[in-house]
Amino acid sequence: MTVTNKIVGLYSSFPESSHEKAVAQFFEQLENPRHRQKPATPRSNPLFLCFTNRCGSTWIGALLAEVGVFPSRTDGKKNFEFFNADSVTSIAKSADLHSMREYISHLNQEYVGAAGFFSTKISVDQLAWITRAELIRDLMPKPRFLFVRRRNTLAQAISFSIALQTHQWTSNHNKEAAEPEFRPQHIMDLHRIILNANAHFEAYFQLHQVDPLVIYYEDVIGKDKKFLDLAEAYLGVSLENPVEREEEFTVRKQSTSRNSEWEEKMRQQYANKLGPLPPNTVRHFG
Repeated sequence: MTVTNKIVGLYSSFPESSHEKAVAQFFEQLENPRHRQKPATPRSNPLFLCFTNRCGSTWIGALLAEVGVFPSRTDGKKNFEFFNADSVTSIAKSADLHSMREYISHLNQEYVGAAGFFSTKISVDQLAWITRAELIRDLMPKPRFLFVRRRNTLAQAISFSIALQTHQWTSNHNKEAAEPEFRPQHIMDLHRIILNANAHFEAYFQLHQVDPLVIYYEDVIGKDKKFLDLAEAYLGVSLENPVEREEEFTVRKQSTSRNSEWEEKMRQQYANKLGPLPPNTVRHFG
């Protein structure tokens, strides 16, 4: 068995990426796959913002973009997710790129923030994909990891359910959306997906002996300076001054009273199955 096969087997427990499949199909269908390969340009110390849906990562990304960590140009990909299939294919088409290695080399050259390194949001399935393909090892050595998560994962799942129904993934999306329905089973299914993704991130960090900067959304929302101080200390760069950006992008909190009402309904439904608890066993989310 080759080393590569051993690596594939090692990552078999991680979720498979639909983005990986779509990207592979895209590059396979190009008219001239045997063109001259463009030289690879590794860049040390990229930043991977590890996220699950509705954890607050887009707000964190927008904040980091303001101080030059995320690139000033995104070519319309304002969610900062450069390993989404639509991002890969649109950028690859415009830059005449024919492989993921060329694509990452292009990112290393053209999408570097003012802080001096490339940064992107990344889901756990995407992280497993590019690690398994040895793209991090060869083209993005010495990465740093910022793991954004929420303490209140039930509230996160409720936000996830609403976004899936309304297609309003950020505050910049269409305001004329369908009214979402309260669907308890849907929320619990999404809650399980979030918990599984968090567990897979933790497994990845353990496997690779990574010590990420872990940021809880509830601890930093509305506290920009607190977050930037933590990020500055972790990254080892000054994040004091805003930078000029090619594209304006502001993010506002999306949750409304509906979110808290649905959370209360969920908790009441399940509390009835358990009965009252002693005060010191009840968890409160700040």
